[in-house]
Amino acid sequence: MKKYIKLFLVVASMLIVLVGCNIGTSKSVNNKSDYTIKVGNVLADGDTVSRGLDKFAEIVEEKSDGEIMVEVYHGGQLGSDLETYEAVKNGNLDMASGSIANLSPITNAFNVLHLPYLFDSKDQAYDILYNEKVIDMVNEELSKSKLKWFASFDSGGPRVIATKNKEIKTLSDLEGLKLRASESELEIEAQEAMGAKGSTINWPDTPQAISQGMVDGVTVPISALYPSKLYETTSEITFIPFQWFFHSTVVNEEKWNDLPEDVQDVLIESVREAEEWQLEDVDKLNEKVVEGMKSDGVEIKTISDQDNVTLKEQVKEQVWNKYINEKTVKQEVVDIIQEEKEDSDQPGDWGFEIE
Repeated sequence: MKKYIKLFLVVASMLIVLVGCNIGTSKSVNNKSDYTIKVGNVLADGDTVSRGLDKFAEIVEEKSDGEIMVEVYHGGQLGSDLETYEAVKNGNLDMASGSIANLSPITNAFNVLHLPYLFDSKDQAYDILYNEKVIDMVNEELSKSKLKWFASFDSGGPRVIATKNKEIKTLSDLEGLKLRASESELEIEAQEAMGAKGSTINWPDTPQAISQGMVDGVTVPISALYPSKLYETTSEITFIPFQWFFHSTVVNEEKWNDLPEDVQDVLIESVREAEEWQLEDVDKLNEKVVEGMKSDGVEIKTISDQDNVTLKEQVKEQVWNKYINEKTVKQEVVDIIQEEKEDSDQPGDWGFEIE
């Protein structure tokens, strides 16, 4: 690739070069002097997913000697998860990274992986996430929306419930809570199965919504509370691992197919290394997050084992029965995951300790 790029730079020097060219504007590296790939990311700079994307950009630059550049726009600069996913679908943005929950208005491809209580541990979740059968099934569905699954970054474990001045000790404390939710029907239904009420609010608007009393709290991975400073707005945090999700990076399928194979290879090799780095980094970061919040006087609480068992039963019964159908989540897809999923060696191990 390097020898080709040098030749193109000579040709390009005689032309007017457009800065920040898009990856899909040419079908051949012979017509390019540079590749600049723009990625929209809704999470704050310093979040675990953001760190993974930054590592990806760093590795790409290194592997390509600066001839391929990745520009990551953190903190929702290019829009919400849904807006940036739509932009990629329409060919107006190269890549977008966001919660799989917020892809649901566009495609049902990831819905099965958002079923509550689907996984018991981080290792179990990632065994399925990198399962070839699952990848093929997801990409087959994504292709209908002109998208391709490019990368997966750990969002920081299962959700916790962070509320403002509303302590959760038992299941009855969940009754009537107004909780911020993503675009996912499955998340809203899971919140309602707990006795709460979900309200869709874009992530960047969440701190203000909580501080103004529009909602009582939010269900997010613990790592999302710290870089965003959301833990300063929410005074009560309860660890209830009802739903695990990750942030998926998608690329426009047509643009991806237009890329020369050598450029694709650099991007794939780089993102696999970045994913591996981030899987280790997120555990370290979560430990720092827990310690940081504790030092600021924030206590992370739990409910009883019996309440957890009861909650799991009632949430699974309501959500799975309602949404495993031919439209939202196909039974055959669930069956394949259940067949491929191995028992967790350490159930409840999400890579970090909260106590």
